[in-house]
Amino acid sequence: MIRKFLLFLVFLLLIFIPTKSYFHEGFPYTHDGENHLARFANYKIALKEGQFPPRFAPNLMSNYGYPVFNYNYPLANILSLPFSYFKINYEVTFKLLAITFVIIGMAGIVKWLELLNFKQTAIWFGLSVYSLNPYLISLIAYRGNIGEIAALGLLPVVFYFVERNQRQKAKNQKILNLLAILTLTAFLLSHNVTVLFAIPLIILYAVIRYQKNWQAWRFLFFLMTYSLLLSLWFWLPAIAEKNQTILDNANLSVGFANHFVTFHQLLFSPLRFGFSFAGNIDTLPVSLGLLNSFVVIASCFWIIKNRKILFKLQHFLKSAILTLVMILLFLQLEASKIIWLNFPLVNYIQFPWRLGLFVAIFMPFVAANLWQESTKKLKIILIILVSLQVIISLKIKPVDYFHKLNRDYDAFGQNTSTASENLPKSFTFIQLAWQPSAQVLSGQGEIITHYWTGSQRTYLVKANNEVVIVEPSMNFLGWFTKDLNTGQTLNHLDNEIIGGRIAYTLPAGEHLIQSEFTQKTWARRLGNFISLATLIGLILYSCIHVLMGKRTK
Repeated sequence: MIRKFLLFLVFLLLIFIPTKSYFHEGFPYTHDGENHLARFANYKIALKEGQFPPRFAPNLMSNYGYPVFNYNYPLANILSLPFSYFKINYEVTFKLLAITFVIIGMAGIVKWLELLNFKQTAIWFGLSVYSLNPYLISLIAYRGNIGEIAALGLLPVVFYFVERNQRQKAKNQKILNLLAILTLTAFLLSHNVTVLFAIPLIILYAVIRYQKNWQAWRFLFFLMTYSLLLSLWFWLPAIAEKNQTILDNANLSVGFANHFVTFHQLLFSPLRFGFSFAGNIDTLPVSLGLLNSFVVIASCFWIIKNRKILFKLQHFLKSAILTLVMILLFLQLEASKIIWLNFPLVNYIQFPWRLGLFVAIFMPFVAANLWQESTKKLKIILIILVSLQVIISLKIKPVDYFHKLNRDYDAFGQNTSTASENLPKSFTFIQLAWQPSAQVLSGQGEIITHYWTGSQRTYLVKANNEVVIVEPSMNFLGWFTKDLNTGQTLNHLDNEIIGGRIAYTLPAGEHLIQSEFTQKTWARRLGNFISLATLIGLILYSCIHVLMGKRTK
C-alpha cells in the first residue's frame, strides 16, 4: 500500500514538473499561447453566429475575419467549447486542456511499454524520460502550441492501440476498437504538421511489428479508414482549398531549410526562452538534454555490443526504434538538407527541429530498454541523471505572465498565424476605422443596417444610381451575398481597389441584402457529409452492440 502511494506521488511529480508553469496566477507568455486563446474565443463566436463547423474566425484581422479554422487543427478549439459555454476564462481552459493531454500522454507511455513487456522499474524510467523531455518542457513553458501539446499526448496512445492490435482479442474488444478510432480521429485533428509526419511513422511501426500478420493489417486499415472519414470534414477542405491562400509561398514554408540546427545546438543548447531564426544562430532550446543524450549514446554502445542477437525477431524492435531516433535526430541537422529537398510536402514542417516531438515519443522505449539491460552501476548513473534533469526542469519558468479577460480575447485583432499563411491571395489589409456596416464605394446611395455579425448580416441599400457596395469583411470561399428582394445571388468583385473585401454592384433601387459565410463549397459539403454519415454509422453500430449485449445477458 505504501509503495503504491509513493508511486502515485512520483506520478503526480512527473505531471507537475512539465506543467508547473500553469500552477501560477496568470498565463505564461509564450510564442503561440495568446494566439490559441484568441482562437478559442473566435471558435465560440463563429459557432454562435451559425457556422457549423466553424471555418472563418469572424473577429480576427481587425474584424475583417480570417479563415484560420478552415486550415488549422481544430481539436483544442472543439474541446474548449464546453468551458466557453460556462464562461470559464480561456486561460484556465488552455491550462486544463494542456495538463490533461500531458496526463494522457504519460498514461499512453505506461500502457504502451507494458504491452511491450518491460519491467515495472523500466517503465517508470521511460515515463520519467518522457515527462522530463526538454521538448515537452519547452513546448509548455516557452512555445505554448496547444496543438503540439495535444499531439504529443495522443500519439503514445495511438501507438498503444497499434501495438495492442496484434495481441489476443479481449472480451471488450469492440469497445477498445471504438476507443482506438476516436483516439486516432482526435490525433488527426490535433496538429497538422505532426499528423503529416506521424502517419508514415505509424505505418513503419506496423511494418516492424505486424510483418505478415494480415489480421492486424486489416484492423489497422479499418482503424485508419474510419478515423480519416471522421476527420474528413476538416482535412478535405483544408487540402482542396489550400490554393486559395498564400500558404505555399509563405516565408516559413519556402524558408524551412533555413531552420536546421547545428550538432552543437542539438546536444548543448540551454533550456531557455528563445526563437528560431534563419541560419545557425538560434536562441530557441532544441537540445536533447543531458539525460536523453546519455541514453542515446549508451544505447548505441549496447546495440553494438549485442549486435548478434538484434536480428532475431524478439529483439529487432529495439534496434529499429533506436535507429529511427538517430534518423530523426539526423534530419534536424543541415547535413540532411538534400533529403528534405527531394521529398514533397516536407516543407510544411516549417522548422525541422519539430521532429524532436517524435524523438520525445520514442525515447521512453529506448530508455526503458536501456534500463532493463543495464548493470547496477549504470542504473545508478541513470538515476543521477534523472535527478539532475528534475533539478534543471524545476528551475525552468516562463519569461513572464499576463492575464486578460474573455472579452479581450473576443476582440483580439491579429490573425493568430505566424506568417499569415492562411491569408487569401487577393486580400490586402486596409487600415480604416472598422464599422459593422457596408459602405458605398462608388455611386450614390444610403445603407440601413438591420443585423450584423462577422458571419452574416442583413441590410437595406437605397441606390440612387448604379453603386458598388463593399463590406468590411475578408472575401473568401463560402461567402455568398444575395438580394432578398429579387432572390438573385450577387457576383463578388475582385480588383485592387476592393483589396479582397466582399464587394458587388447594384442597379438603382431598393435592395434588401444578405451576406452569409456558408459551407457551400464542394469540399466542405462532401467532407461534412462523409464525416456525419460515418459518425451516425458508428453510433448506430455501438447502440446495436449494446442492445445485443443486453439480450445475450
